[in-house]
Amino acid sequence: MEVSLTAIVAMSLVLVLCEANQNASKYTIGGFEVLFDGFGFSITEKASAHLVASTTHKQEVWLRAGSQTLHSKSVEGMVKLNLLNVCETTAQVIDTVSQSESNTVTISGYLPGVTHEACHISDVKYTVNITAESPSCLILNVTSSLHGPTEKLIGLQTPSLRLLLSTTEQDKIFGLGVQYSVRNLKGREVPILTSEQGVGRGLEPLTKYLNALRDSGGNWHTTYSSIPHYMTSSMQSLVLENSEYSLFNLKSTEIDVQIFTSTVQARLFFGLTPLDLIEAYTEFAGRMPPLPRWIMERPVIGYEGGTLAVKNLHEKLKASGLVPAAYWLQDWSGLRIDAFGKRLWWNWELDENHYPMWDSLCKNLSEDGTRVMTYINPYLANTVSKDKANFTRDLYKEANEKGFLVLDRDNKPLIQASGSTSFTFGTVDLSNPLAADWYMNIIQDNMLGRQQSGWMADFAEYIPLDANLIGGLGFSIHNLFPQFWVGSSCLFWNE
Repeated sequence: MEVSLTAIVAMSLVLVLCEANQNASKYTIGGFEVLFDGFGFSITEKASAHLVASTTHKQEVWLRAGSQTLHSKSVEGMVKLNLLNVCETTAQVIDTVSQSESNTVTISGYLPGVTHEACHISDVKYTVNITAESPSCLILNVTSSLHGPTEKLIGLQTPSLRLLLSTTEQDKIFGLGVQYSVRNLKGREVPILTSEQGVGRGLEPLTKYLNALRDSGGNWHTTYSSIPHYMTSSMQSLVLENSEYSLFNLKSTEIDVQIFTSTVQARLFFGLTPLDLIEAYTEFAGRMPPLPRWIMERPVIGYEGGTLAVKNLHEKLKASGLVPAAYWLQDWSGLRIDAFGKRLWWNWELDENHYPMWDSLCKNLSEDGTRVMTYINPYLANTVSKDKANFTRDLYKEANEKGFLVLDRDNKPLIQASGSTSFTFGTVDLSNPLAADWYMNIIQDNMLGRQQSGWMADFAEYIPLDANLIGGLGFSIHNLFPQFWVGSSCLFWNE
């Protein structure tokens, strides 16, 4: 089912250089040295003389501005984008290079505008700040005179920035989130766009068949976890802090990073080994705490079917000498049938008909050292009152009345479908702190309060680019929404 079709007219900016009004100069910021050679810059760590990053010298250009129309199509969590009518500048002027603060070097200038046929871009002013934050991290901040994003009748008009950095033909490039098909990304173009991963992912004829049936075949780079962070075999590493759509074109001697926004903030990491770079990155991004001991000692068994089915399985396993660490019972909220098959009710409370005597079941399992785990996602079925035989709370109705749902382009509750046209749902706006607190209370009362020791926190990739959220437009929130969702669980457990 097609969820959205958005035309996005984008003003894009790319890091490029054509004319310099400054002589070569050298600056020290923290433990780093910034060398400006009259056209671009390079950053080295002083003690080791290790090159952290440098701008490209191809055509003596490392920053550009452009304009393009971005069309998006979202089908059940798989977002497809096309760039049309691309137009961009070809020159960059650097007016000043200075060290305004002890730990910051500032480069400023403008990108000369272009006009031809249907393409027009006015001069774009820009400022690049390079700041040493710590012995292992620098902040690269780019601001411009571009504006946006703004909604238009034809879609979303948005600026973009593009940064060109140097690499070598021998360099290998890794990262950019969970990549299932390719390890070394050199020579490839990788979009940063959270999506369903697809079925087939380029394997034919399966991909072609799934695309014809449900437009869900995917390709080699579609991934649930798309992260704008890479590291190279020459020990260079960058992460974008921007959540907007970005595109990494990893050419033979150039890393071309295009970000669809008017302001870019990136971090450059210093390290002499891969472990050094990972430690520097996780110092910023956070580190996963150790898993609890109980989940590592014995198997966790996924099962369904209700109270009696779980009891019978547990007795059989005990008789064979196996006592699981936990049962994962994703059907705790009840089952429904649609054209896609057997599905869960996305109304996150215990279905007492499907699991009668739940508390007794959990207590008996815990006496054997076995826990119960379940399932939840950030979506709420909007047909509970109409179609579910037994329920205590209609969570979609509550969220709608409180104004806690993601809205569509017309500022009405966004209703999407999964698997079949009858399986419809709304999305809790987790960019709204009040909505996030409300959802965490549901987890507290309906899950932890019912002896659940953990759950699968599923999905979060369905936000269309033209949706409206408290935190901003879907275009800016789409890649950030999984972080809101997982972050809600993390904050909850921390509390």
